[in-house]
Amino acid sequence: MVKSCVAVNCTNRWGAELNGVKVGFFRIPNANKFPEKRKTWLSAINRDGYEPKKDDVICGAHFLTGKPSDDSAHPDYVPQIFIHSPTPQKKLEDDLVRYERQKKRVKDKIEKTNRSHAASGLLSLAHPDNHDDDNPEPIDAVPTALGLVEEENERLRKSNAAMEEEIVNLKKKLTSTAFNVKSIENNDSKTNFYTGLQTYALFMFLFNFVSDYVYGGTLLPLQDELFITLVKLRLNLAFEDLAHRAGVSYTTATRIFYKWLDILHVRLGFLIKWPGREALRGSLPNMFRKYFPKASCIIDCTEVFIDRPSRLVTRAQTWSNYKKHNTLKVLVAVTPTGSISFLSRAWGGKISDKDIVQQSGILDKLMHGDQVLADRGFVNEEDFAVRGATLVIPSFTKGRKQLPAKDLEESRCLASVRIEVERCIGLLKSKYQILKGPLPINLVKRSDDIDFATADKIICVCASLTNLGESIVNKDKAK
Repeated sequence: MVKSCVAVNCTNRWGAELNGVKVGFFRIPNANKFPEKRKTWLSAINRDGYEPKKDDVICGAHFLTGKPSDDSAHPDYVPQIFIHSPTPQKKLEDDLVRYERQKKRVKDKIEKTNRSHAASGLLSLAHPDNHDDDNPEPIDAVPTALGLVEEENERLRKSNAAMEEEIVNLKKKLTSTAFNVKSIENNDSKTNFYTGLQTYALFMFLFNFVSDYVYGGTLLPLQDELFITLVKLRLNLAFEDLAHRAGVSYTTATRIFYKWLDILHVRLGFLIKWPGREALRGSLPNMFRKYFPKASCIIDCTEVFIDRPSRLVTRAQTWSNYKKHNTLKVLVAVTPTGSISFLSRAWGGKISDKDIVQQSGILDKLMHGDQVLADRGFVNEEDFAVRGATLVIPSFTKGRKQLPAKDLEESRCLASVRIEVERCIGLLKSKYQILKGPLPINLVKRSDDIDFATADKIICVCASLTNLGESIVNKDKAK
């Protein structure tokens, strides 16, 4: 069996070469003979739950000199070069130079002491009368000097061991405060706060579901890349902020986000699904069964603020008279049970509710006999009637002093169930604050967008992730 390096993301195998030199492989220190050294090695390797086997090895690429040292003061006493814990090359080289300098200093001190005592011994032999017979020069002077140097070495070793222990503790502390997936590991509260997902287990399920489709790696582990992407959607932190927290450049942070956004958009799109009629009828809450037994969805439009476009035409197309701001407008359909079943493409805020219904494609989803619940802004009765469906909106008095009791009761019930679409949109925007905007223009549409604009992908991914959570429908109404 070919031996390979146990370090995370290291692909070196037995016989590999680095810069024309064959890479060495070294076993993990024995647990019985070198327990402390083994512990520091495993801490440096940093693989959760990893227990080395007898023949497990680590390659010389993780040591500054290409091989481990038995001297605890040497930088290569413990492997230090890893992708997951990048240490600047210059710092490692400085540590090695400092070690060599200290080693030379001790060696020079020993040689100087030896020369001094050797000279004293020769003088004593050459001039025996210069010394008091009652106080002869000790013949063990040189060994005594060597003993002092050995004591100094022992003191330095203990000091170095203490510093190594402090470094290990500081690394653990750094890991616990670092802005990466480790900071939410097995902590559902933090997972929900930073990603919008309810549990850490759900985060890992999502990662395993999409990670096989990832391309173009960076210095960060893939889990950290997904974490950064979800944090951007959830908290809408600036890319400069994300880059600083993650220890990467601004360009790397944006590249990570766009890459994972594409993957999440493709892989999670199935979560926004128009349900079949049988599934709808079988899951209708009681309020719907009584007043709207053929309801297929509740529709409404939501708007996302964007930065002011530089082009006058685009500025006019995105101006919303309702919001008094440049916006994107999206048609949202929610099932009676509270899940998002349809999203239109994002349109400029100027478009009317009637036009967005006609352009979105939702009419093609309807079947004969379906009821679609909406507010008064949707005046598409004819468009729905052509499909054999009914648009249910609040009744108008139309010159009457008041509504008939039946219409009044139906309007009240309609208002009650329409709250669910408003709550669903509210949940979507509160859970993923990037939708509160304003979106910068580079997050609305990029030059390399082809089938979908970046804003469409963002809205779709946020809606898909929202559907992964619990329904917001009032449980009393669902009974």
